[in-house]
Amino acid sequence: MKKLEYYFFRGLIFKLSFIPFPVLYFLSDIISFILFRIIRYRRSVIRSNLTYCFTQKSLSEILEIEKKHFRHFTNITLESLKALSTNSGKLTSRYTLTNPELLNDCVDHNRDAIILASHYNNWEWSGQCLGSQVPLHLIGYVKPLSNKHINKYLTDKRAGTNVSVISRLGAYWSLKKTMTKNIALSFVNDQYPGKSRRNKYVKFFNRRVAFHGGAEDLSNTENAKVFFLSNKKLKNGYYSLMLVDAEDYRQAEENITQAYARFLEFEIRKEPSQWLWTHKRFKDELDYS
Repeated sequence: MKKLEYYFFRGLIFKLSFIPFPVLYFLSDIISFILFRIIRYRRSVIRSNLTYCFTQKSLSEILEIEKKHFRHFTNITLESLKALSTNSGKLTSRYTLTNPELLNDCVDHNRDAIILASHYNNWEWSGQCLGSQVPLHLIGYVKPLSNKHINKYLTDKRAGTNVSVISRLGAYWSLKKTMTKNIALSFVNDQYPGKSRRNKYVKFFNRRVAFHGGAEDLSNTENAKVFFLSNKKLKNGYYSLMLVDAEDYRQAEENITQAYARFLEFEIRKEPSQWLWTHKRFKDELDYS
């Protein structure tokens, strides 16, 4: 069964390779309508998340965010799939890091970097696009998929020029021993962290919420410099990214994780529909049943 899923997945990627981006977004509009109006995909989860975070918004405002989110969600999904059959050079022209020179300080002082990204706008293109734009070797930390065939295919595709992909932190130290240059380890750090003693409880949308604390702990033990990644959508299929120095951003007495949560909330409030509201982010606070 897993092999059949893999072949179906590869067939879908092959078909999408022939579809130009403008047609892709036309298909996205149709799919988003079906998901929103007919299938009603995870609408109760999305509604719960939005009302939990935006307590001051009316139901009509929440509904408008939901509609925009479904269009954004299908756009990102199709963009991510099409990227698997698109030349990295072509993608990079659509996905630009505006200030990679901030990482030069790590090169000059022989330090690694930790980049905290999020599920805001298109996060999937980073593996294929950012490696050629940064002076450090980029390592993406990802959660493995249950289908080992699809997981291997995606891992191979995400890894490329100046990019490696790992699914356990132990591999970081193994890779570090073989590297001739410093490393930038990237975490998508905003998903539900599960139950862990490493979790950090911080203020997020005026709530006490758990975040992964591993990145902060690693930055302390490895003396790594931490950056937050801002991801701005310019138009369909075009993104402008910017590194933000965590030390410059965080306030007095604020730890890295709290600063990241505040930064993430600021990003989300600018355009709420562009965060991934479909996942059960607040399992400790909400009953999604």
